[in-house]
Amino acid sequence: MPSLDFALIAEHVRVEKNLAYVIAGGTDVITVSQLPIGINLGLLLRISSKRAECGRLHRVEVLVQDEDGERLIHLTATGTPAWKEEWPITWESKQMFGFNFGLPVARYGIHEFVVLINDSQAKTLPFEVARGHSSHQSEDAE
Repeated sequence: MPSLDFALIAEHVRVEKNLAYVIAGGTDVITVSQLPIGINLGLLLRISSKRAECGRLHRVEVLVQDEDGERLIHLTATGTPAWKEEWPITWESKQMFGFNFGLPVARYGIHEFVVLINDSQAKTLPFEVARGHSSHQSEDAE
């Protein structure tokens, strides 16, 4: 099964030719002054595939849920990693996936991204929605 190399929460991500462009990446605390609110977020994932896993379609899913397990978002993507014959047999093919979405948030506390690859959980990435003054983009349009 392909493996998850890393996952990064950001304000926005864009992937072009397997190169990532990230704005305000690396946070695990999102501060907002009021609820409910919609927060624009990005998630960057890099998946590694061994030679035998290349040339096949793989599915990536991202679930976002609150601390009670209520599902807020379900995102999906597919990709077919390529293999180059000149690579050493031990090499792995890398694919990046960038997700940008509006997250509806109704409560403060711990939330999490759950990343699945081909129906198997690859990573849980917790983050906190905290109360406080924020300059987050989604609040500027008041």
